[in-house]
Amino acid sequence: MLSIRENMSSWISNLTSKIGILGVLLNIVDIVLLSLLFYICAKFLASIMRKRSGRLLVGIFAVILLVIVSYLLNLRATFFVLETVMQFGVIALVVIFQPEIRKLLENVGYVGKNFRVKSLFISKNEKIIIIDSICRAVKSMSNNHVGALIVFQKDKEINAYDEMKAVSLNSDISRELIENIFFKNSPLHDGAVVINDFRISKARVLFDEISNNPTLALDLGSRHKAAVGATEGDSDCTAVVVSEETGRISYAKDGELKHNISHDELYKILISELITSNQNEDKSEDKKEKNDVTR
Repeated sequence: MLSIRENMSSWISNLTSKIGILGVLLNIVDIVLLSLLFYICAKFLASIMRKRSGRLLVGIFAVILLVIVSYLLNLRATFFVLETVMQFGVIALVVIFQPEIRKLLENVGYVGKNFRVKSLFISKNEKIIIIDSICRAVKSMSNNHVGALIVFQKDKEINAYDEMKAVSLNSDISRELIENIFFKNSPLHDGAVVINDFRISKARVLFDEISNNPTLALDLGSRHKAAVGATEGDSDCTAVVVSEETGRISYAKDGELKHNISHDELYKILISELITSNQNEDKSEDKKEKNDVTR
């Protein structure tokens, strides 16, 4: 294997010396791969820092800094202990950050909504039917005082949640399925349902931290605070909440909560958020591309 690799390397070197354009192309590929590697690392660090494990990552960097300082100051005993710990710590890190690593590998190659090809195969009429099914389910749960939290994920990752307890579904959306998920005796009724690309992505999503916004009403339950927390910060997702006590429907976006939403209002909001806004973004991007071409 080593001789084959050396022969290949020698052949490519000879070829690039003779053909300058190939050398330039290989340099471009090298830069693109390096940029992709930095992007993946940045995504990994960002996903960790949004969770409680981010504190652990800060501690790891502190230990690494201490190792460097002990080496520079020739603190032999301290350096020996820390170096030994770090040798076994690599395995521990893989175990600790296993959910983040798995999620990173699942999303490698994702660079935005242009790569989300699933929704491209869903027509506008089908999207409207799906939204209508969601609204009918919400209305039914509201009438029957069934608590529910539905989070609509868009381009960005949703805020930190317990990945070990979340259940991946990747299923079609129907009124009956949503109502069965939030049925009180269902094993999935706790937490939120995440809808992505007009499919039910996950159920039993328990967010790590609920909103601590002091302007929120003190009598709000954990579902409402979780809905606000899920839409805070740089998140672009939206959330719909059904109160188990009052049956009221609420809507959360950009960390703000709107109460007493009717069935018709919810339908208009979801049409605007999930269909109209995306179409406007696509048109603006197309217009920008045309302007760039004409220049």
